[in-house]
Amino acid sequence: MIDGRNTLATIVQSSAVSLFQVYAIAVAPIIASRTLPSNLDLQLSSTVSFSSPVLSGNLCLFLPPDLAAMAKWPGQKALDPKDWTRELCNQLLGRIKNRLHGCDIDLRTGLPMSVTGTLLDRHRSGKSPEVVFGFRTLRGEVIVTIAGAIDFARIHYTGKNVSAQEGDVIIF
Repeated sequence: MIDGRNTLATIVQSSAVSLFQVYAIAVAPIIASRTLPSNLDLQLSSTVSFSSPVLSGNLCLFLPPDLAAMAKWPGQKALDPKDWTRELCNQLLGRIKNRLHGCDIDLRTGLPMSVTGTLLDRHRSGKSPEVVFGFRTLRGEVIVTIAGAIDFARIHYTGKNVSAQEGDVIIF
């Protein structure tokens, strides 16, 4: 039987690595514990909702505060770290959404927002997110969580419904 957890992990990890490369930040996947660090309220953080028949919930991104200072902004002025974190969360889910097309899964996504105290309390309540991914950087760990309903048995590559690649021109 195909393990959808491994497929989802591959999709999330490759999406995060390629996203941070755009900003000249090296990240390396590490084995993250199922429990979240106690210092989440000290992190830059953002969340975005998503839904489909196969998976629905929220993706959360937690960054060390010093990471924004490492980012190279190609041809742009520096962004506010909180704005950048929301944009990273949005771009990360967009990359995951594109890669899930190869699993014949079409996500509907919401708008990114800063993580609130209520969401942090829910993460600390003892109920772990469904999936936690960790990434090592020179400035500390990046944490990505996915909380919600996930049907892992239905997450597998089908070869159908492959989406456009980054940089492809799509004529409407």
